[in-house]
Amino acid sequence: MTCVVHDNSTAPVYCSRRPCGRRCFFSFLTRCFLTLSVGFALQLLPAGEAAEVLTVVETSCLRLAVGSDARVVEFVDRQRGENCVAGEGGPCAWVRKANQQFPATSAALVDGQWHVRFGDLDMEAVLRVTAQARHLTWEVVSFSNEDIDEFVFCDVPLKLQGVPTEPFAAIALALNLKTRVAELPRAASRLRATCYPKFGCAGAAVAIVATPPADMRAALQEAVSAAPELPHSPLGGPWALDAPINRGSYLFDFAGITEAEVDEWIALARSLGMTQISFHSGSSIRFGDFQSTDEFSEQAASPGTAVELTMCRSISPAGAMWS
Repeated sequence: MTCVVHDNSTAPVYCSRRPCGRRCFFSFLTRCFLTLSVGFALQLLPAGEAAEVLTVVETSCLRLAVGSDARVVEFVDRQRGENCVAGEGGPCAWVRKANQQFPATSAALVDGQWHVRFGDLDMEAVLRVTAQARHLTWEVVSFSNEDIDEFVFCDVPLKLQGVPTEPFAAIALALNLKTRVAELPRAASRLRATCYPKFGCAGAAVAIVATPPADMRAALQEAVSAAPELPHSPLGGPWALDAPINRGSYLFDFAGITEAEVDEWIALARSLGMTQISFHSGSSIRFGDFQSTDEFSEQAASPGTAVELTMCRSISPAGAMWS
């Protein structure tokens, strides 16, 4: 067996003696001593100081903490005491300008609001995060310089995978038309909300709903009910599972229904156990404003009204639904 040892020079000495002898043994001890010494010395080196926690916001289920470096450092499931932030967290916001991303680098707490800055950029965002029973409201109060492409005013990376088997779930829910949340309102692994200067950044808002999965639908109902700019429907969104009419099925109309044929369509729907007829957008009604198309309008003086009202009155004794 060939061993590598070192003499007083830096060049290695290859020993093929069997056994290798003292020099191999002492070389081994020397390497061990040097390794331990370096490791001990590294432990004594002064570590970089972690940014202080700027603010903590809590709901009954969640604790959110952001540092003075504007990084999200805690997203804690209070029931289990587990921090769900991915890795060491990340900047709570960032801007995109001229196809470059600039993360938030510092934050100060002034009168309960976060004053966030982005490195050397001459701009400051003021954010307000407030706690309700089971969700946070995260909103843009002001933005000093809107010479940007977009402003991601909320960004929380999570180690959660957004799957039903996890004991904790989090959702970002846009609260108005100024706010874009790309993901569907379902459990997610990253919570982001974006606004754009074209529509104005001030006033953009997102709800961060974080609860055990069994409580999520009720918490979403609370968040939607508390948002004046969101449509409230007892048949849709987080209430959809409670509405018996949603357990039925429906027929599509592709501009084929006339007022003279309403009774036939009602009889067909009843015979199939269906409670809804959908007037297909693009055929019966226009995309966007949902006004009746020219072909469909010819069936009634007020476009489609006679057909629609007759359907709603007659298709089901309990009250039908058309869409």
